[in-house]
Amino acid sequence: MRIEVIKSKYETGRDSYKVEVSEDEYMEILNKKLEEHNCTENEISQNISINMWKQCSYNGYTYGSTPEQWIEYMIVNFRKDVE
Repeated sequence: MRIEVIKSKYETGRDSYKVEVSEDEYMEILNKKLEEHNCTENEISQNISINMWKQCSYNGYTYGSTPEQWIEYMIVNFRKDVE
C-alpha cells in the first residue's frame, strides 16, 4: 500500500491522502479490523468492500481517512446490534 499525504492549503482545512491499495492488502486490513472488533462483515449494515471504499474516494484521493480509518469508522458506526 502506498499513502501520500496531501497537506491542505488552508489553515483550517483537512489533509487528504492519495492511496494506492491492492484488493489483497485491503482484505488483509479489513479482516484484521473485523477480528479486532470480534465481528464479521455480515454484522455491518453498510457495504465495506474495497469497491465501496473506492467510491468514497475521489480519483484515488480520500479526504481525512486511510483504508484503516475508514474501515474502523464503518465498523464502529454501522455495526448491527447483535443479541
